[in-house]
Amino acid sequence: MKTILIKFALVSILGMFSGCFTSTQQMNKRVQSSSSWGFVSEIDEPSSRGVLKKVSPDESDVRGRFCVSPNGEMLVFAGIQGRHSYMNVAKKSPVQLWKIPVSGGAPVKITSGGEEDCEYPSFTPDGKHIVYSSGGTLWRIQQNGAGGRTRIPGSGIGSDFAPHVASDGRIVFCSLQMRSRTSSLSPNFFIWICDADGGNLTQLREGAFPMWSPDASSIVFTHDGDIWSVTADGTELTQLTNNPRIFEGLPTFSDDGKFIVYASNEGRNGKPMSNDFNIWRMRVNGSEKTQLTELKSWDSWPLQHSRGVFFLSARAAIDMQNKLQRIWRLEMQED
Repeated sequence: MKTILIKFALVSILGMFSGCFTSTQQMNKRVQSSSSWGFVSEIDEPSSRGVLKKVSPDESDVRGRFCVSPNGEMLVFAGIQGRHSYMNVAKKSPVQLWKIPVSGGAPVKITSGGEEDCEYPSFTPDGKHIVYSSGGTLWRIQQNGAGGRTRIPGSGIGSDFAPHVASDGRIVFCSLQMRSRTSSLSPNFFIWICDADGGNLTQLREGAFPMWSPDASSIVFTHDGDIWSVTADGTELTQLTNNPRIFEGLPTFSDDGKFIVYASNEGRNGKPMSNDFNIWRMRVNGSEKTQLTELKSWDSWPLQHSRGVFFLSARAAIDMQNKLQRIWRLEMQED
């Protein structure tokens, strides 16, 4: 397994994503420079690819994958509130689920209490509930937080996380098992599928961060630092990326099913960039790879919706007092 995948996955599971930050002088230099290769603007300026907008509030420190409601009106994310919220990690403040209008606005808390982080939210098809993981367990809660939460039986043999609900209500998720190899522990990720209530549990294959296609016929996921797809019954497995030098992962289908957006550290001429990730897009068959974002701002967890490409980024965090991950939206030009 690629070393960078192990680091990427473990950091994500622990809810400790941190951006790659630059000095104010370096940031200003990038904003003022020009390039024909891709984005050079950190903030709300137009580009040949579209317009970049910050969505989540300045005080929200967003952790990992987020989701958009089925009606496209609401965005739910895992995070901590407060301008200095990145410091709350050391204070053991648990990550909670929050919701905001998809166009931005004041966050409303969904979960509360407990000592474990609440992460990886995913809406049910009717938009009434949210499935998420916390403490290695899968849970379901009403989108307004009322009525408490319901436990969903998981794999039973590992720490379950990153659930994603299909359009037919089934849940795909992955489990983490630590296995001893010589003198160290090695993470092993496995993908599972179950019904909405946890029944009909099936282990699909090795892999991490699985996401359903819009029609629930296939799943895209990360394995060994590359992107793969597999049919829901596990019969057709396809490797979509295959560059041993770079990481390509965290894929999601666009809501029209035509594209896959993902994070990669690929740089010029296919060479890896040091400690930096950007958002890319390709056709579902792995063709027509296109870079969508640039800059050393640790862009990750992309989600392409009819309203644009949403992603998590540390861009515009230009000082040590503002080290927060926020959600941004790229309003794409017509394809």
